[in-house]
Amino acid sequence: MISKSEIDTAENVIKTYERAMRDIVKQGHCLSVEWRYKNDSENAKKPKVYAMRFQPEVFDMVKDVLRSMSEKERKAFAILRTQYGYISPYFKRPPRSALQRNQRIRSNSASWCREVEAALSIFWEYMQKQDKFRHFFG
Repeated sequence: MISKSEIDTAENVIKTYERAMRDIVKQGHCLSVEWRYKNDSENAKKPKVYAMRFQPEVFDMVKDVLRSMSEKERKAFAILRTQYGYISPYFKRPPRSALQRNQRIRSNSASWCREVEAALSIFWEYMQKQDKFRHFFG
């Protein structure tokens, strides 16, 4: 049984991974740096809110786990992708109509929280099977 703190850690890891991979369209091109080339003084004044909390090796582990979940645990992967807006170099972003359909499904489902928690526990079990898990989370 996975504890509540482990589920919170899993959620924190997957949210951080999503933020880190959010703007990647293809390898070698990142949209998040384009603001630097605009001559807008307002962007320079905004504080940087997001800071990396995990090593790049953790993101490699998450990428491997999500890839294996997409092959073996399709339902849990779909729940995580819907809940956290997961975007990966391996999968293309779903169209807006699919996102709206998923929002309707979530709002009509009484057991969505339990499904998300079960998907997070599956994700965390896959993470624990990684070789360097104890090095970063132990």
